[in-house]
Amino acid sequence: YLNAMIEKDTDQITSMLSKSEYLRYVGSDKNEWWSGKLFRDGFASHVEELPNLKLDPVHVEAFECGKVGWSFVIADLEVEGKETHTERFSSVYVMEDGGWKADHYCRSWEMLGLHKFGPIVNVDKVQPPFQNTRRLITDFDVQGDEKRAHSSVQPGSRAFTDKAGNYMHEGVWKYLYTHPVGKTGDPVPKDNNCLKDQKQ
Repeated sequence: YLNAMIEKDTDQITSMLSKSEYLRYVGSDKNEWWSGKLFRDGFASHVEELPNLKLDPVHVEAFECGKVGWSFVIADLEVEGKETHTERFSSVYVMEDGGWKADHYCRSWEMLGLHKFGPIVNVDKVQPPFQNTRRLITDFDVQGDEKRAHSSVQPGSRAFTDKAGNYMHEGVWKYLYTHPVGKTGDPVPKDNNCLKDQKQ
């Protein structure tokens, strides 16, 4: 998404926006608060009007659970003719139209540059600090329940527990909230088995 913004690839940007009326965009300016169809139909024109930008990611994290995903990016942003400054970006994603296509996760993670911060790590098989990576997955079976997938990422009745009721992902939560931001995993190559071109 950020790459598409920098390259002003409006077709790619529009294709990534939800068709839901609950789509929201909240920018850094107090007037940048858009929603639904109004935002989806007008955002491409907004992007085309932006000055030339250069983005250098400093810290990137992305997570998924069921049909929901979210990402956080801290980056140095250079605006044409102005000094470089640091910006924060956050996004929430949801599957639509039957779900993301095959290889969507690996493709999106690589587009975000997350392979530069470590491999994909299964939190059910590897102990914290999970090789200091920013790509975490789980084998926890939510039985196709997207609501459970969404709420299982925090303590509660839908979280992954053992027979005694102990939270199995407590170490993951601690890692996400307390691990040093600047401590990341070693870069790994892009996955050649991941389908990158998914144009229909």
